[in-house]
Amino acid sequence: MPLDPFVGVMLEAMKAAPQPKLNDLPIAAGREMYRQMSVMLDDNSTFVGAVKDFAVDAPDGPIPVREYRPLGDPTGTLVWFHGGGFVIGDLDTHDGLCRRLCNSASVRVLAVDYRLAPEHGFPAALDDCIRVYEWAVASYGANIAVGGDSAGGNLAAVIAQRQAATRGPAPRLQVLCCPWLDLFADPNQGAHREFAAGFVLEQMTLDWFRDQYVGKGYDPKDPALAPLGVGDLSGVAPAYILTAEFDPLRDEGRAYAQKLKAAGRPVTYVEAPGMIHNFYCMTRMVPAGPPALEAIAKSVAHALK
Repeated sequence: MPLDPFVGVMLEAMKAAPQPKLNDLPIAAGREMYRQMSVMLDDNSTFVGAVKDFAVDAPDGPIPVREYRPLGDPTGTLVWFHGGGFVIGDLDTHDGLCRRLCNSASVRVLAVDYRLAPEHGFPAALDDCIRVYEWAVASYGANIAVGGDSAGGNLAAVIAQRQAATRGPAPRLQVLCCPWLDLFADPNQGAHREFAAGFVLEQMTLDWFRDQYVGKGYDPKDPALAPLGVGDLSGVAPAYILTAEFDPLRDEGRAYAQKLKAAGRPVTYVEAPGMIHNFYCMTRMVPAGPPALEAIAKSVAHALK
């Protein structure tokens, strides 16, 4: 499919007024730039019943969490891990997405403000997300799902795999939006090569994110860094996987859906034609974003009914 015309207009505008590369900015400045872009691109006016910020206690310090409650009684809980390459992103950058999912699915959404790299490298983010997931199960019960976008999709997939391996309380559904499922994928193959530059998320940025998060001395086959490479997926939670046609991470989500299906796991796989990475958080500019989130919300509502 050709590039979506609305996406094309946005990309042309970005080319006309280029922003500094994240790897050329101080970490704090990069996070602020992403926050400002999120406010500009995403509509967070969706009304929900209540929003509350609090913290979950953990051995390494309290973990900030934002709870979104629907207008009526929630049917279940969705724990959401934001994207941003493990380096940028926070509760505010994904406020619009969480509001839409809460409202449309009529579920409680817990957005996790996990620790970021490079101040807190691997596995700090994962430790925080596991802790909040376990707290959510203990607090709200087992009618629960996990989800995340980009780097957050990695965290959600890893938690689903670990719960299956340990036979812990498993999520009813894992929602993976444009997930980053192999931090050491070959940059010269497939979508990584084809969309390496010019489509918002670039390969050089992915490499920089990985270096901030992982550093040196880690096994590239560690399932917590490359959940795509895990062989035994039997018992892993059902999945809703959304990818974008013009995304360097597209092939990872597609391959993971195929592996889950081969393992006999229920999977809904959607590849958004003409779209780029994170398009569902660009709802002010890209009309395809809200319907994509609505479809995810329906899947969540069905899993947690």
